[in-house]
Amino acid sequence: GAIKHLGMGCLTKKGKRQVHEVCRPLVDAELCTGCGECVEECPWDAITVNPETNVAEVKYERCAGALSCMGVCPNGAIIEPEGCREKMQVRLGESSIGPIRAIDEDIFYINWTYQITAGCDCFKFSDIPMTKDVGMLFSSDPVAIDLATLELINQHLFYDEFGEANLYAERFEGVWGTSPNIHIESASKMGAGSNRYKINEL
Repeated sequence: GAIKHLGMGCLTKKGKRQVHEVCRPLVDAELCTGCGECVEECPWDAITVNPETNVAEVKYERCAGALSCMGVCPNGAIIEPEGCREKMQVRLGESSIGPIRAIDEDIFYINWTYQITAGCDCFKFSDIPMTKDVGMLFSSDPVAIDLATLELINQHLFYDEFGEANLYAERFEGVWGTSPNIHIESASKMGAGSNRYKINEL
């Protein structure tokens, strides 16, 4: 949503890495078979397979911490650091205030809430939609529009393989194991916007 585009999309490459770096993965050498799936998946060429040990190794100076490698590992050998998702959400919210201050003009936000998938657009693949389309939302407040978007999404059931998310009031928490409200609260604390809103239908 809006906060993600401010706190990630509007940052420099260095800024993006600073938000993501808390999620640089670890490799469990006992589980790794050296299959190379993670090497092929990584868009930053940050992973190699050591020819002597046949175990994947992460070049942390290149790794952006997006964790798409973890999703393709067939053996569960790539592990995210404990608490990294929550830490990244906090950083994402905090960094959203930077572009707002830098632009120093009124910004208008549009959340195009169609074909909602689990994966981030930094992954090299997409997936099937998880739930119904919500529609388009417009606001001059990034916190309010993202909170409204999430609460509208929470009104719908998630499909098929994502059905477990329906057990959670926050549907995305059921998908990723992390509340999406963390980055919204973080952005609100930084003064990026308000967590109060009123929907006016067009």
